[in-house]
Amino acid sequence: MFSTLGYKLFPGFGSNTQGGASFSPGSLTAVKYWLNAGTITGVSDGGAVTAAKWVDQSLSANGALAAATALTYRASGPNSKPTVEFDGSTSLATSPTFASLNTPRRIFCVFKNLDNTQGSKYFLDGQATNTNVMALDGSNSIFWGFDSDGSGNHKWQGGELTNPAYVADGLYNGASTTITSNNEILITNSGGPSAAITAITLGAPGGHNAGFFAHIQISELIVCDSTLTGPQATQIYGYLYAKYALTTKKLFIGDGDSLTFGTGSSVPGGSSAYPGQLQLLLAGGATTWIIQNQGSAGTTISQIDSNAAALTDPICGYYTRTVIAGWGGTNDLGNGSTGAATYTALQTYFANRRASNASSKLVAMTIIARGDGSWTGAMETERLAFNTSLRNNHAFADGFVDLANDTRLQTPSNTTYYAGDQLHLVDAGYGVVASLMQPVIDAFG
Repeated sequence: MFSTLGYKLFPGFGSNTQGGASFSPGSLTAVKYWLNAGTITGVSDGGAVTAAKWVDQSLSANGALAAATALTYRASGPNSKPTVEFDGSTSLATSPTFASLNTPRRIFCVFKNLDNTQGSKYFLDGQATNTNVMALDGSNSIFWGFDSDGSGNHKWQGGELTNPAYVADGLYNGASTTITSNNEILITNSGGPSAAITAITLGAPGGHNAGFFAHIQISELIVCDSTLTGPQATQIYGYLYAKYALTTKKLFIGDGDSLTFGTGSSVPGGSSAYPGQLQLLLAGGATTWIIQNQGSAGTTISQIDSNAAALTDPICGYYTRTVIAGWGGTNDLGNGSTGAATYTALQTYFANRRASNASSKLVAMTIIARGDGSWTGAMETERLAFNTSLRNNHAFADGFVDLANDTRLQTPSNTTYYAGDQLHLVDAGYGVVASLMQPVIDAFG
């Protein structure tokens, strides 16, 4: 289960230079199609952008647009850079046919919404309706969405688009689709368009369905194939963020079991779980930190590791700071594992996070006391052994929080902090966890 999601940045993010040389997305072979409104010439502000004027800048050199209807050139769009305006009723742009792109593929689009009242409007799609959707829904506020399975059943999630411009990042891998807004993941869903695409439609559905045209400005579009690497995606983000003066937040990911999810609290998985309470304690609070609660009830450390490989690792790479906390082990011990084996499993979890996300800060946590009916004296002995091992050696993590050493989390029958099952915590107990985590995470900067 998860709440609000987000990304982090590698070092150097926010600069459009690499090694002192100016970076261009067109230098990457993984970029198969690139439209940049700044390359349009010979059109005055407010003038019409014809198909011949907007030309692919990638190494593939696919040429000019195949079709352009009612496109208007604006000399000063986001961050005073050129942009192309779509009127929301007839405007659309269709790319020329390019080499077939299977999944996984990734698309970046810099755009600005011009009408917060419009609903179910497409700003990007493949050459057929619902083959590569990014869209808006303005019935109450503006949201991003995608077609999760190619059937037209859209999944909408997100928040109001209040910034001057956004980088929309769509990762389509056939098994799942992730839509990101200015480095904040708005939705990840299983399934997703898996068909190959050979063209892109901007400002409308791929089938140009009436009633779904968006009133927007599009400044850049970058379409990448499966060879795009994480560092290359970071280069693209750095280029776009520097050029359009966009800002990012920091990201905290809580990997774990039901204690991370917040079972026993008033809003499990949300504001009362320890990650939710932690967000408000960290420097800058919710204006600075995105929180992802990756807790899943009943999971052992090896299962937490598998969940992280599928859900945590792929979304790291774009925030100014990412902190990942791995809290688990109580279910391992409850299922008969020894403290030594559980400690080894935790080391493996952290080694895998380190290998996948070298710049992330990692935090380890001891296992708190429990007193439910299934908890035996032998299990308690193994918990103490695990905690001793972790206290003695947590060098595999960047930070360590000894939750079990706090007296408030040592008496499971104390209903001030523990739920009635003597396993999970209530809001106050999760608040203790958050308060102990806060100084360690804020110390990372």
